This record gives sequence, C-alpha cells and structure tokens, in this order.
Amino acid sequence: FNHFDLATITSGSTVPQLNKQDLVRLTINVPPLDRQREFARRLAGIRMQRATVGSSLTMFDMLFASLQARAFSGQL
Repeated sequence: FNHFDLATITSGSTVPQLNKQDLVRLTINVPPLDRQREFARRLAGIRMQRATVGSSLTMFDMLFASLQARAFSGQL
C-alpha cells in the first residue's frame, strides 16, 4: 500500500468511497506459508523474551525497593 494510491480506484463521486467492485481487482502478495510460519516462530520467541525481561524488571524493582527501605531505616 506504500506504492498504491487508493484514489485511483474510487468511483469518482463527490463522497470518497471504496466498494467491493473497486477492491476485487487488487492483488495482494502473500508470503509463502513456510515464511509465514518462520515469522510466527520468531515472533513467539521475541514475545517470550519480552515476558522474561518484564519479569526480571519487576523482580529488580522489588529488590531495589527492599534495599532502599533497609538503607533508609538504618538496617544496612
């Protein structure tokens, strides 16, 4: 869609609109199924890494808060 102007397929009425008959002529390239699966696999890996980093960050925040509380109460 970066190189396609939707205005070129509108009906030309004063109210811009796209109808099914306008869109049916469009060709949308779809990557092969193996590439789609590879993308999904990599995306799942990235999401797992994000979850791990998020959990680590939460734990670090808790540990820092605990350390801070001990430092300000004179326990260190």
